[in-house]
Amino acid sequence: ARVLDVSQGGLCVLSPVELQKGQSLGVAIDLSANDTVHVQADVWHVRSRKSNATRGNYWSAGLLITQSDDTYTRLFESTAEIDPHEQIASDCSTETEDGLIVFRVRVQIEGTPRRRILTLSAATEDEAREMATKDLEEPWSIVEVLSERTLP
Repeated sequence: ARVLDVSQGGLCVLSPVELQKGQSLGVAIDLSANDTVHVQADVWHVRSRKSNATRGNYWSAGLLITQSDDTYTRLFESTAEIDPHEQIASDCSTETEDGLIVFRVRVQIEGTPRRRILTLSAATEDEAREMATKDLEEPWSIVEVLSERTLP
């Protein structure tokens, strides 16, 4: 199989072998000649594709990481899954004009690797959590709340 996309919570792979939703897999990802990452994953979804080049079928599968080794975890330590398009400009103040603190609230759809980051202003972390909870619909839940003062 070939890995198309990697995130802290999952992988998207192209496979010449049909995978079954719910199937558990052991995956070895070659990073370089001397470095391989090992993860356990469950197949979350599968889509059949046709290949014009080989005139055969292949499958696109979304995998949900259930267990990973230290090497896989280190891949995401520096980025902490913050989308570069969502990063705050370096000259942004951590406080708004009215004295509120800017918070980043990481949310996730329960049971999936899908995550988002909400940016909002509040007086306290508890208030930020409460505001995010009011805006979220099921099945989203809060993973963590960070003040921009604590962001890298």
